[in-house]
Amino acid sequence: MRDLLRTCAAVVIACSLALPAAAGAAGTPGSLDPSFASGGIVALGPATQLFGVAVENDGEIIAVGQSGGSVLVQCFGATGGPVGQFSGGPGVARAVAIQPD
Repeated sequence: MRDLLRTCAAVVIACSLALPAAAGAAGTPGSLDPSFASGGIVALGPATQLFGVAVENDGEIIAVGQSGGSVLVQCFGATGGPVGQFSGGPGVARAVAIQPD
């Protein structure tokens, strides 16, 4: 149950941080942008947990965490579509930062 709560919290945090900045949501603050992904939600596998998220200047979203016990870095476009993914060895990524070129 604790893992499920962490996963849900990570998704809520990711949505509240990323959606307005990335998708230009114009609705009520905190509401989902229906034009982002599928009704404002990107669904990942059941063994996936996200712990960090950052939004690039072009609106792409970088999310990090773990999937099945392996490090996960997932990149989404500004509209929620997948752009790229990296799954590494055993471990968990807990934070991400964007460094300017």
